[in-house]
Amino acid sequence: MIDTVGGFIERKIDTSQLTVEKGWKRIKVEGKPFLSCYFFNNDIIRIWYYPLTKRLNFITNLPKMLYGTNSRMIFNRHLKKINVKFKNLMIDILGFSLPDLFNWFPSRIDFCWNFKAKVAQDVLEFIHVFGKAQKGRYKTIQFDTTSWHKNKSAQYKLYSKYHEMIAREDHGHITEEDKLKVRYEIQLNRDKIVNLYGKYSKIGDIINEKEATKVLNDCLKDVNCYGAFLKKDDMFEKIRKAYPGKMGDRLIEFVCYINEKGINCARKTYTKTKYIRYTEKLKQIEITNLFYLIHAHPIVFEVKVIKRFIVRRTKEIYSSELLNMNNIVNSEATVGVILDSGHSMEHLTNAIIKT
Repeated sequence: MIDTVGGFIERKIDTSQLTVEKGWKRIKVEGKPFLSCYFFNNDIIRIWYYPLTKRLNFITNLPKMLYGTNSRMIFNRHLKKINVKFKNLMIDILGFSLPDLFNWFPSRIDFCWNFKAKVAQDVLEFIHVFGKAQKGRYKTIQFDTTSWHKNKSAQYKLYSKYHEMIAREDHGHITEEDKLKVRYEIQLNRDKIVNLYGKYSKIGDIINEKEATKVLNDCLKDVNCYGAFLKKDDMFEKIRKAYPGKMGDRLIEFVCYINEKGINCARKTYTKTKYIRYTEKLKQIEITNLFYLIHAHPIVFEVKVIKRFIVRRTKEIYSSELLNMNNIVNSEATVGVILDSGHSMEHLTNAIIKT
């Protein structure tokens, strides 16, 4: 849900304390003294201090700060603990206290979601499909295990979490479940953050489940990759059933062109009126995801945080979500919410067995 966060504040710091022995490095940029800085880097956080402008910047990966690996995600229930860890980390590095994480100005916010494929072989087909879901004015880059669309202000990415962990040599945290994870990630840089939230927004205004869900789903909708994936034959059958005759043929031709050439080519080939008309016709029959599947098992591309839903029976705890885990994209969120309600894992397990 919430992944990497970057921020900045203005603060005067005694640079004599930023020594090599403490892990700091002096970086000088000839002819551009305002870019000269002191730099600190470890496995969890990177920090820059610019003496001329008195600006202190940082970038950190919140899951890695909390869990030691970035394969998991941060939800609202984790933020209080994250803030304590952030403040203690800054004291350890700089020797004095700084404002809460939530009161820094944001320079970068990454939101993410783990979609779960049915089998490991399906992951690469979803990545290939996402490479065709281009955005205007974004450069599309595609490899076997990664597809992303990027410009200077933002980056939208879909990749295999398992292959990324191998590349990062994070072998100690890899599980069998990671082989099924399709990681969907959005990186918002400073320009995009200002555009969405305003110049004076703080990190605390942005890093929460509500904003993450909205941003992640809005991107999927923008590239017509939101909602249920259908097999090719199932999509054609659904279109023909709703639109017999020439309109059905045109809509099938339309989705075939998108799946072969990609969204950007379709927007150039079809007039704006036709493009909007055809996509609206498809939305009317609940086809919001215009990309069909050839081999992979269908799943739903929709970011949805599982909320608490508990029924109590004589001190027993039951969860309707947990009775049907196969329909939940991210079970980690569900279990975490219920455990946060104050019940032990043993209590939770016994309740599930009895149901």
